[in-house]
Amino acid sequence: MRTIERVIFATVVNGTALVLNIILNAVFIFGLFGAPKMGIAGVALATTIARFVELALCMADALKFKTLRFRPVTIFQHHNLNARWKIVLLRICQCFTDGLRCQ
Repeated sequence: MRTIERVIFATVVNGTALVLNIILNAVFIFGLFGAPKMGIAGVALATTIARFVELALCMADALKFKTLRFRPVTIFQHHNLNARWKIVLLRICQCFTDGLRCQ
């Protein structure tokens, strides 16, 4: 979203995912609200849930406002596979650098 100049939306979504991750970390690490004490596995689960919520918010926004063209059928088209791998590789690199900044 930042690359298409929707900085405020991206900030709100990232902030929402961050707050959700912090809350879910406490719930799953310490076993609050009846959840089992999971320790480090709870951290992984909380982060996964927060990232899926972030993805869902971004996809809902993209589909609602048509800011990005998203057609699930194009994911499986053969002529776009090379471009898809480039995007996947760039996203992996971005996730890796995001992880480095957090430490």
